[in-house]
Amino acid sequence: MDEATTSKKDAYLICYARFIDNDNIVEDLLFCKPILTNCRAHELFAILNFFFQENNLEWKCCVGLFPDGARAMSGRYGGLRTLVQGVAVNAKWTHYLIHREALASQQLSGDLNGVLKVVVKTVNFIKARPLKARL
Repeated sequence: MDEATTSKKDAYLICYARFIDNDNIVEDLLFCKPILTNCRAHELFAILNFFFQENNLEWKCCVGLFPDGARAMSGRYGGLRTLVQGVAVNAKWTHYLIHREALASQQLSGDLNGVLKVVVKTVNFIKARPLKARL
């Protein structure tokens, strides 16, 4: 999951789900919901929790979360991490991999950092719309 802002300054919470379907690991867009107030943990959790309730999903089935490292997401005492682990006790928390790569690439040579920027831009372009991701 990640929060994203459009060029019009509209904020969205984007969540992908990875699950097993007939012995195949599938990853697909779970939802893209507007963030109407601010990007604080309680607002993000309310969006996520409402989606779970609306679609009759059980928190106990949530076994892992992979957000970025923003404080609203990963704060131990008041972040989304704490709120989710209050309802999904067994959920594991892992920093989203592409953000780790971006942070690590800042210490790399200019050429390698440039390649990673192109990769990140390409992934973001593809994942921006469900149709692009499926194609």
